[in-house]
Amino acid sequence: MITHTVQFKLKEGLNPADIKEFFDEAKLLASIHGTKNFKAHLQVSDKNPFTHSFSMEFEDQGSYEFYSNHTIHLDFVERQWIPKVDSFREADFEPFDLGAWLAIPTKTSSEQDGADNA
Repeated sequence: MITHTVQFKLKEGLNPADIKEFFDEAKLLASIHGTKNFKAHLQVSDKNPFTHSFSMEFEDQGSYEFYSNHTIHLDFVERQWIPKVDSFREADFEPFDLGAWLAIPTKTSSEQDGADNA
């Protein structure tokens, strides 16, 4: 499972109709085959400069690539994203087993002390 996220800030000076059109057309991205759990988010913290984000999930890399190259996505990028987004950050994640990661053996302090004395 791949979680695709993009945080963004819209350009200053967009009128309400332009903003509504942007988000209305963004909803169409959820209709692309293989796109799951499409969500739009509004930033509630001042910890970063981005005001909004989209997130969605894909079963595998092939589904993600299908989405990325789909005409609905490409049209949205060309007609809405490029002219209306000021800045953005994109990130893609796969889940990992935190329990297994935390179980990786590490040297104990006595082992480290012995290594330092060698």
